Amino acid sequence: MGVGIGDLGDDQEAYRGPYLVKNNWWRDDYRGLVGFCQVFGSTGDEFEAHLEEVIDVDEWLCAFAFATLSGAVDNYATGAAHNANFYVRPADGRVLYFLYDLDLYSGSPEGPLVGTDDLAKLVATPARARTYYGHLYDIVTTAYNGE
Repeated sequence: MGVGIGDLGDDQEAYRGPYLVKNNWWRDDYRGLVGFCQVFGSTGDEFEAHLEEVIDVDEWLCAFAFATLSGAVDNYATGAAHNANFYVRPADGRVLYFLYDLDLYSGSPEGPLVGTDDLAKLVATPARARTYYGHLYDIVTTAYNGE
C-alpha cells in the first residue's frame, strides 16, 4: 500500500492494512512481521545488533541486485514502497524478500545501483556492501549477454 518498512508500534492491527497477509492468514499471527518492521525501522546500533535476527541478509542483497539489474522500475527495489513480497521463514523466523511485479521497464541503464534508502541502510557496512556488489558482479558476468 505504499508504506515503507518501519516500526508501526506493537499492535498488529497497525500492520494489517499496509501488509496484506497471503499465507496462513487464518493464524492471524503478525509477530514475525512486527519484529522485522521494528528492527528495520530502527537505526544505528539497534539496527546492526538485530538485523541478522530478522532477515536473511544475503538473500535480501541478492534479491536487490537482481531487481536493480532487471531494469524494472515499479517495485520495492527501486524505491517504490510497494510491489514486494515478504515471507517469514518458519525455520528461523527471518524474513525473505521476494521480488514481485518486475514488468515495467522504463528505467535508464544509468540508474543508481543503490536506489532506495532501505538498500542504502543494508550496504552501509563494508561487508554487506561487498556482498551486494558481489551479487551484482555475479549476475552481470553469468547471466548477461554482452552482445
